Amino acid sequence: RTRQMRQIANEVADRVLALDETADRQAILSNYVAHAQDTTFATQLLYRLRDGSQNAGRALEWLEGELETSGSDAEEIIISEHRTLSSGNVTTGNIIRGLRLI
Repeated sequence: RTRQMRQIANEVADRVLALDETADRQAILSNYVAHAQDTTFATQLLYRLRDGSQNAGRALEWLEGELETSGSDAEEIIISEHRTLSSGNVTTGNIIRGLRLI
């Protein structure tokens, strides 16, 4: 699921960054409202859109707005995602250490 959410976020970022000024950015982003609540998707999209272009800025505003409606913000979801990744790494390390003892 995590890999799939990152892939979707990358596809959204690619589409948004490739838009010209006349394109309807909101129409594209509105298809991903439910995805914006997922920390993996939101973190990856934030990462991809941090280049500072005008298209990226508008998409970041949209994402931050969606996060605010759910009572969250960009910093909070990044911390949450890093915490999840860290705990997964610790678990994997413990499994490998345990297998070595066998």
